Amino acid sequence: MKKRAVIYVAFFFVVVLLSACGGGEQEENVRLKRARPIKKVVEKVDKNPGKVIVDSSIALKRNPFKSYLAETEVEGVKRVRTPLECCDLRSFRILAIISGIEDARVLVLSPDGKRHEVRRGNLIGAREGRVYAITAKGLIVDELVKDELTGKKVRTRVELRLSGGGKGKNN
Repeated sequence: MKKRAVIYVAFFFVVVLLSACGGGEQEENVRLKRARPIKKVVEKVDKNPGKVIVDSSIALKRNPFKSYLAETEVEGVKRVRTPLECCDLRSFRILAIISGIEDARVLVLSPDGKRHEVRRGNLIGAREGRVYAITAKGLIVDELVKDELTGKKVRTRVELRLSGGGKGKNN
C-alpha cells in the first residue's frame, strides 16, 4: 500500500514537472531592444606631462552620498560641517564640565536635543567658532564676527557659561 502511494506521488511530480517545462507557444511579436552602449571615461593627455583632462560629463553628475547643504568652503578647501556648527553659539546649553583631568571636556546640549562632548580645539557655532579654553565656569570660544565699520571678519572671544539650576538659559 505504501509503495503504491509513493509511486502515485512520484508520478504526480513527474507530470507536474513535465507540464511546467513544456515548450509552450512563444509570442513572435516581441521586440527586443538593444541596450545603449556604455560611455567610457576618455582621458585625454595634453602635451604637458602630468596634465590629464577627464571627460566633463562625469564632473556634472551628482554624488548621492554627499550632502551639498553641509559643504562650506574655507580658504579654498571644502569641508563638511559638524553637527555642532548648525546654529548660533548662544543656542547651545552647557550641561556639565569635566575638569581635573589633563584634557578637560564639556557636555553641551544642542538645540535639537542631542548631547555632545566638546574639547579644546573643537569647532562649534555657525560663525566658525573654535573652543579656545574650558574653565570652571564655562567655555570660551573664538568666533569670526564681521566688523561693522571695516567689513572685515575679526576673531572675538565669546564665553558660554554653565547654566545654573537647570533653567535652560545661559547666564
